[in-house]
Amino acid sequence: MSPLLECQRCKTHYQWERSQSALRLTYCGVLCEQADLGYSIEGLIRSEIRRSPSAVVLDVEKIVAGCQLELLSR
Repeated sequence: MSPLLECQRCKTHYQWERSQSALRLTYCGVLCEQADLGYSIEGLIRSEIRRSPSAVVLDVEKIVAGCQLELLSR
């Protein structure tokens, strides 16, 4: 049995193996993931597949740059 983790959104303790969230080590379920991020990772991936590969690369670069700025501002 794995140790219980605490959901970043609702603070519920859960087993990460049972979480249906794409970010299992952060959220107890997809509803908390979607509520916290504003979208689900799975939905984002599905919508990006429909776009051209070059547009996806540019979006990923923007996301990474935004994350780096957020980390630096902490």
